[in-house]
Parts: sequence; structure tokens; C-alpha cells
Amino acid sequence: ARSALCAWVRKLGDGKWSTNAAPALATAFVSGQLLPFVETELSLGVDKAEREMAMSVCTLCSLEGNPSELLWPAIHKGLQSIPSVSCTKTPAIYRATRSVTLLEFGCLEGALSGIGNGELVYDENNRTLMPPPQSIEAMLSNAVQFLMLQLMSMPIILEGDTSDTNDGGASRSSSTGNASTYIATLISQIKIMHEAFPTSRSLSCAVDDMLQKSSESLAAGCCKPIDSVIYLTLSFAALSCGASPKLSFDNSKEKLNHIVRAIQVVVDTTFSFPEDMVAKKAVVQ
Repeated sequence: ARSALCAWVRKLGDGKWSTNAAPALATAFVSGQLLPFVETELSLGVDKAEREMAMSVCTLCSLEGNPSELLWPAIHKGLQSIPSVSCTKTPAIYRATRSVTLLEFGCLEGALSGIGNGELVYDENNRTLMPPPQSIEAMLSNAVQFLMLQLMSMPIILEGDTSDTNDGGASRSSSTGNASTYIATLISQIKIMHEAFPTSRSLSCAVDDMLQKSSESLAAGCCKPIDSVIYLTLSFAALSCGASPKLSFDNSKEKLNHIVRAIQVVVDTTFSFPEDMVAKKAVVQ
């Protein structure tokens, strides 16, 4: 069925439509020209329609053929540098967010992986998989650092969202729910990229650093509740990507102590629903 669909798409417009439309749509998506809403209407997270648009663009690129050649230039448009993350979203942040979303669905589509062109290449001489080229590594590094910045700034963004409204608990509950969904999306994107590019040194170093920072912060024991949740989630994400602590002869004992204390914090943590949420669940039941 997919082969038939691929053949049909390639015949549209005398065989030239998909060749021209696919890269143009990918670039237009990253630039924000295909959005069904105004960018400033979205304060936190990624709109469902926007994610569906990214998935459609990646599918079209895959059906046209040579999807890596069609997607990477558009992805580079938003990830050529790392924008600073703050409560106020800027055009650069929106472009980077859409580039990461395009990268995510490109990986899921199988169009972007391995050494960057969708293929995992085995080096017979070294008996290892070939790493991505430097240009791809640079974009992967920028993507994962951007995701990390968003995760680490989530408490600040949440405080900004709730302090700017006067709806009390309802507003805080809505902001927390949106944040939970967005955090899950960000961590899923990191895991998807790591699975698609298992030989990427940038991604491996990023998840190792994520585990180290999270364990050290948890071990310190002076975090706010929201910060503790973020660090617990980051630790889970890092371990899911195969992260391991960086130990050396000079600091191995200290870092092992951090890990042990962090594990103790996790074991002693008690999760509970807010009272208003418990009341809502009781009413529904």
C-alpha cells in the first residue's frame, strides 16, 4: 500500500510536484508559515495541529524519496544556533521548537538516523557502527541542548504562567497539566533521537551530563518540589537512554556518593495528588 502511495505521489504534477513541494513545505513549516494559529497564542508546549503538520511533512518527504536531503536543510534553519530559553518566547525559540519536532518525526519515519541519511552503516574494520558526520552531530547537539534548556527552565516558566493570571487554583492546575504533557514530549524527543542515532557522541554526552546534574541536584536535597520532579524525570530519561555516570580516579568516590544519595531521595519520595484533583476524581467516580 505504501509503495502504491509513493508511486502516486511521485506522479503528481508530471512527476515534479512532490520534488518541489516537499522541501518547500518543510522550510515553510519551520519558518511558521503553515500554522493554523498565531504563534503568541501558544505560551507552553507544542500545539497538536502543529505536531500533526510536522508528521505530514515528514511523511511526504519520505514518499518522495531521499527524505534526508529534503528535511535536513529545514531542520538546520532552526537549529543552526541555540536560542536562549525564557518565559517570553521569541521567533528563534519557535523555529528551534519546530525544527526539533521535524527531527523527531523524521526519526520516527525512519528517514533520519544512523549516519544522517536513514541508514545504520557498519564499519567492518573497527566492528562498530559509523557515527554521524560532524554537520549532523552539530545539529543533534544543538537539538538536545535546546531540549535540556527547556526542561531546566520549566519551573521558571510555570511560575511566570501562574503569576500572570487571577484564576487561582484552576489556572495553576491547567498550567501544571500543560507542563506535564510538555515535559513528557521533550523527554520523548530526546529518547527518539537517541534511538535513531545510537552512535552519536553528542547525544551520549548530553544524557550522561543530564544524569550527573540530576543526581547531584537530588543529592543536595535543597530543591523545591517542582525542581525535584524535574530532576527525577530527567534522571529517568537519562537512564532510559543508557546514560552512565562519569567516574574518574580523582572523583569516583564523591560521584558515587552523589548517586547513592540521589537513589535514597528517589526511594524516600512519596507521590500524591493535590486535594482538588482527589476531589475531582471522587466526583467522577
